[in-house]
This record gives sequence, structure tokens and C-alpha cells, in this order.
Amino acid sequence: MLKEFIDPVEKIFVETLFWHPVLIKKYMKNIRIVNTL
Repeated sequence: MLKEFIDPVEKIFVETLFWHPVLIKKYMKNIRIVNTL
């Protein structure tokens, strides 16, 4: 259930980061926060 939600969202993030590399740092910070939770 969670994976089904993460997969499409992650795909969007990856595609966005591909075109906007500047957002990589923010994306990585969000990943760290999620992993901490």
C-alpha cells in the first residue's frame, strides 16, 4: 500500500530532479527526514 503510493511519487521526484538538479539537496533532506521517522 505504501509502496504503491511511493513509486509514482518517487518517479515524479526523479523526473523533476532530472530537469531541476538544484532541488536535489532539498529532496535528499526530505529523504533523511522520512528515514528518521
